[in-house]
Amino acid sequence: MGDHARLAPSAAKRWINCPASVALIEKLPSQRAGYAAAEGTVAHDLHERFHEGKLEYLEFVALIGTTVMQEGHEVEITEEMLDSAVEYDAAVKDDIAKLEATRGTIATVHKTEAKVSAADSIDPECKGTADKIVYKRGKKLIVRDLKFGRNAVEVEDNEQMSVYAVATMESEAGWAFEEVELIIDQPRATHEDGRERRWLTTPQALKEFAAKAKAAVLFLPPRRVL
Repeated sequence: MGDHARLAPSAAKRWINCPASVALIEKLPSQRAGYAAAEGTVAHDLHERFHEGKLEYLEFVALIGTTVMQEGHEVEITEEMLDSAVEYDAAVKDDIAKLEATRGTIATVHKTEAKVSAADSIDPECKGTADKIVYKRGKKLIVRDLKFGRNAVEVEDNEQMSVYAVATMESEAGWAFEEVELIIDQPRATHEDGRERRWLTTPQALKEFAAKAKAAVLFLPPRRVL
């Protein structure tokens, strides 16, 4: 998932809690992504292709042990990536099936790599790509984020996930939901709640979060003119 906006969701914790950091980051010279980031990009791509049916199981198996060049790094495709993709695909499809089974004739919508923006709720430069969104208006919105790193990330009150949810409701799904569920999929992280961590919240709570984020944006330094 690519986040290149000035107020990228992936950096939300930093720019919400320390707006001045935005200018400091912009002064730093651009750096090549490290191996972990390159590996994460490859894993994301494989998960997406497998989930979307663009990569069949046996085709994935055949790729194990091969390498691809990503951002200057040679990344090996591993059995761990395959197992994670299979687990992720099953979990997403289970969420979709459960929403489809709820009462009502409104269709269940699901999108992979969804471009979303919180232009009005937070700022025009607050936009990014959500790994997976699933929703049924009037019922529930689910926003997933896949992380391939080993350091466990908490989902409850997670700023990045909250920004994605706000941006999804503003630009894609609307605000008419009984609840919103944020999910972090992190197959290689050790956490007492497991590899998939879920947190339920509400549109009203997310509106309050958006107001806090929008207030932080007021303290942003002007964009640096090159």
